[in-house]
Amino acid sequence: MTRTYEQWVKWAEEEGFLDDWVWYEASPEFVKDLLNDWKEEREQANKTADNLIVDTCAVTDAEQPFETGVSHPAYNDREWVIVEMYDTEEQARQGHDKWVATMTAESLPETLIDAGTSVVNQLRDASNPGGDSWREFKKGD
Repeated sequence: MTRTYEQWVKWAEEEGFLDDWVWYEASPEFVKDLLNDWKEEREQANKTADNLIVDTCAVTDAEQPFETGVSHPAYNDREWVIVEMYDTEEQARQGHDKWVATMTAESLPETLIDAGTSVVNQLRDASNPGGDSWREFKKGD
């Protein structure tokens, strides 16, 4: 589940983490600043429109440091599909623009292929007897 900055702060407050941080001599404002810094690092670009989210961000759990994910009701029950990975921030910005154009075009792609290289995806590849067939998401399935 992807959370907005505001949702992270609300969650941290509800769970008492902001109170717990005071024990470490950090004010709730300090924790909010940390969350805000994390948000700025993580979010490179985000396009939300007409039931579509194209999110490009820096990641720490994959082989490459940037990725673009797509959430659209026509694919994977609206769950995220990581459609491209990048080595540089510039590639990520260009890739983001490409995916916004692709997903807002008059005709959507017939298939999205999950290109994610996170540890979770690597485990899925290793444990799936069909290889990486789980990565293919056809429009309307």
